[in-house]
Amino acid sequence: MLSNESKISVIDTITFIYMFFLAFLIVRPEYFLINYLSVGFLIVSVPFLFQLPTFAKSLFLFSYLLQVLWLFLGLFFIQHVNNAEVALVSHAKNVITAIAPAVFINNRKKLLIVLSLVVIAGFFNMLNNIMGGASALTTGERFLMEEEQLSLNNFAHNSFLYIISAISLLFFVEKRVVRVLLLLVIMTGCISLMITGSRQSFVALIGFFVAFFFFKFKDINPRIIFILISSIIIGFFLFNWVLDTFPNSPIVRRFSEGTNEGDDQRLDFFKMAWDLFLDSPIFGYGMDTFRFFSSFVYTHSTYSEILFNGGIVYVLLFASFYFISFHKINNSALPIQDDQSSVIIKSFIISVLVYGLFFLVHTSRLALTLQFMLINYALTQNKKNV
Repeated sequence: MLSNESKISVIDTITFIYMFFLAFLIVRPEYFLINYLSVGFLIVSVPFLFQLPTFAKSLFLFSYLLQVLWLFLGLFFIQHVNNAEVALVSHAKNVITAIAPAVFINNRKKLLIVLSLVVIAGFFNMLNNIMGGASALTTGERFLMEEEQLSLNNFAHNSFLYIISAISLLFFVEKRVVRVLLLLVIMTGCISLMITGSRQSFVALIGFFVAFFFFKFKDINPRIIFILISSIIIGFFLFNWVLDTFPNSPIVRRFSEGTNEGDDQRLDFFKMAWDLFLDSPIFGYGMDTFRFFSSFVYTHSTYSEILFNGGIVYVLLFASFYFISFHKINNSALPIQDDQSSVIIKSFIISVLVYGLFFLVHTSRLALTLQFMLINYALTQNKKNV
C-alpha cells in the first residue's frame, strides 16, 4: 500500500481531464480537437513542471527527443524535405505533448486514476462500435462505424490500448466489484476487436501475458502455476467456443483463412523499406516519404518505418530508449517494494512493442503517453512512496 501520497493538485486534475479526452477523441472524427487540447495543456503545464519535486527523475523521458533531433538533422540529407519537415514537426509536437502529462504521474494514485479514465473513455468507444456492428459477428464483414470512428487500424490499435489498460488495472486494484467491471470492459473490447477483425491486437494481447509470466517466472510458485494452467485451459475452451459460435465473424475468418493479399502486400512493404534502407543506411528518407516510393503511405510496421525514416542511427536511438527504460525500471524502487507493478509496466510496454510489428506505435499519441506515464511512475518512486 502507499504511504504519504501527495494530494491531487490543480494541475493533476487538468492532467486527468486531458487524458480522458485524449483517450476518448483519439479514434473519433473530432480527433483534430486533440491538437488544440494538447497544445493548451502544454502551455498550462509548463509553469508547474519545474515545481515538481520529482522533475529531475523525469528528465530521462526527454531523451526520447534525441530521435526527433536525429530526424531533424537528416532533413539536410534527404530529397523530399517538405513532406518530411511537416511530418517531423507534427511528430515532435506529439512526443512533447506525450511527455508533459507523463511527468505529473509520480505516484500510484495518479497512475490508477489515469488508467481508469482511459478505460472509461475506451469503454464508451468500444461499446458504441459494438452497438452499431454486432451483426458483423455473423456476416463476416469487418465493421467500423465510419461516421463516428476514424479507421480500422487506428480504432483497433487504440482499442488494444484500452484493453491492456484495463488488464493492468486488474492487477493494481483489489476491490472485487471493480475487477468484475474491468472484466466486462475487457470482454467488450474483445468483442469490438472481433467485429473489426484485428488479428494484430490479439497477438499483442498474447504478448502481454507471455511477458507477464516470463517476468514472474523467478517468483514461480504453486499459485502462479495454477493461474498459468487455468489461463491456458480457459483460453483453449474460450477459443473453441468462439470458433463454434461465431465461425463467420471477421476475426475468425481472418485467422482461419491464413495469409491473404493484404498480408503479402505488407511483406512487400517490409522488403521495399529494407531495400531502400540499404541505399541510404545513415539518414534514411525522412518521415512521411514512403508514399513517394510505394502505393501506400507507410510501411505498416514501426520497425521498418523507423529504419526507412531515419536509418540505423534512428533504430539504435529507438532501441536504446527502451533498453535503458527497462534497466532503470529494474533498478528503481519498484522491484524492491512493489515488484508486481514493475512486471505489469514492463509487460505493458512489451505488448505495445509487439503491436509495433503491425502498426506505427512510435507515432501513436496515446501509446506514447501511456508508456511515458508508466516509465515515469517507476522512475519517480522511492521507499517512502511505494
